[in-house]
Amino acid sequence: MTTSTNSSSLLILRITACLLAALSIVQAVLGFVLLGGGAPQLHKIIGMASFAISVIASIAAVLWARPSGNKGLMFHAIGVMILAVAQVGIGEAGLAAGGLQTVHASLGVLYLVAAVALATLSIRKPLGSNPAS
Repeated sequence: MTTSTNSSSLLILRITACLLAALSIVQAVLGFVLLGGGAPQLHKIIGMASFAISVIASIAAVLWARPSGNKGLMFHAIGVMILAVAQVGIGEAGLAAGGLQTVHASLGVLYLVAAVALATLSIRKPLGSNPAS
């Protein structure tokens, strides 16, 4: 893998991580709006977009981890994706409106913290990265 590919995967990781952080903040606001009967369709669309972006972030993190040796960032990105899968699963099953609303909201807060942490960790110089990249 070349240096430009390495820096490209890091750039993609940074962009997708920042998008995830922004979308998770929007999701949190929409979640509170939903408690008052707000916009469930918008919450669903942004949730699906967040899941898709988390997959891209995870792939970029795996590609970045190989040359950089930074496995922690890779596992963090994969963890965020797993949280997104759980959130979408609960939401799509209709369980968020039923008995698992507390679980969905709690995982949502965890997802928010994890997504913001992924963005901040990806922006600062990742450990093991080549100074030339």
